[in-house]
Amino acid sequence: MTNVKQHQNRFGWLVTVSLVFIGIVFGSRYAKFPLALVGRTLESMPLKSWLSRLLHRPVIGFYVSLYPIDLLFTSLPVYLALSVTGLALVVAALVLARPGKLGRAVLLLGFLAVLALPFVTRYKPAVVVNPDRVQINVPTRPGPLNGVVKAMQVGAEVRRCGYKLLGWSEQDALYGEEICGMRHRFWVYWPISDRRLQTVSTIPTNFFQQEVSREQLLAAGIHSAVPQDEALRIVVREPGLASPEGWWYAFVARHVYGPEDVVIITR
Repeated sequence: MTNVKQHQNRFGWLVTVSLVFIGIVFGSRYAKFPLALVGRTLESMPLKSWLSRLLHRPVIGFYVSLYPIDLLFTSLPVYLALSVTGLALVVAALVLARPGKLGRAVLLLGFLAVLALPFVTRYKPAVVVNPDRVQINVPTRPGPLNGVVKAMQVGAEVRRCGYKLLGWSEQDALYGEEICGMRHRFWVYWPISDRRLQTVSTIPTNFFQQEVSREQLLAAGIHSAVPQDEALRIVVREPGLASPEGWWYAFVARHVYGPEDVVIITR
């Protein structure tokens, strides 16, 4: 029994380190959900109300304090490294420190918090649609892990990749280019098959390039994710492109200073 207690005391620091690491790095991710709810509530209140004045500065201050951690999560390799570190610390604490029931329960909760982050943090493009009028395809929509990264890029106002539409082919294929830092590629997207962007080595010489204005997109059922409709001019900086038969509109939507997406709507 004495040896067991000595063993527990020797590695007891692992429990503290694990909980502090996960609490700061991953707990802050979950703290954003109630914080966003408070922020939306404050926005709906009169600016001079006592509750708005009381909570405005603490909420803004908390957002600012989370910014350095947000930046860490805007890179997939860093996010994966943080996740592996957190999981490894929890396993080491459970095996070596052998905490009591409460300690095990808290450690397991932290373990689940790391694993569950891709399922509770979903990336949303900068635009939404009226589903009764149009259907939307976002071929740049990320998977679960990259979804966490791109969602954090929105809050941290980081843009890793930019997109440019080149035009449509006669076969209703959309061509464009992607620039991610020093990496550059041309891509093609076939709306009829709803696949992701496919890298191509050559592109057509003749494109169909009929422009679609923001006003036309708004009339077609596209809205900014920000409630104000006039915000569409902020998230859609350039005119879109209509397909040859007019079945599809394509455009690039941007989270102001954050990530971009290629968006195609079916009329």
